[in-house]
Amino acid sequence: MKNQQNGFGKVAIIIVVVLILVMVVFLLRQKDGMPGYNTGNQQVSQNTNDLDTLSADLDNTNPDQLDAELGQLDSDSSTF
Repeated sequence: MKNQQNGFGKVAIIIVVVLILVMVVFLLRQKDGMPGYNTGNQQVSQNTNDLDTLSADLDNTNPDQLDAELGQLDSDSSTF
């Protein structure tokens, strides 16, 4: 009976090592796709006219219209 269990410990160690390597590779690949991960390739706008235009657009946004559109989307999606 002992002869049949001779190589089980080595196989178990190999399986554990392989699982750890798979987890490390998985985590390293996920790190590249994380939303908060800064790659340093961000562009900074030097044009203040763009910022003024965006600010004016935000000031002129009607929240009631957004609520109405969200309500319409909610009613449309509830029919599914």
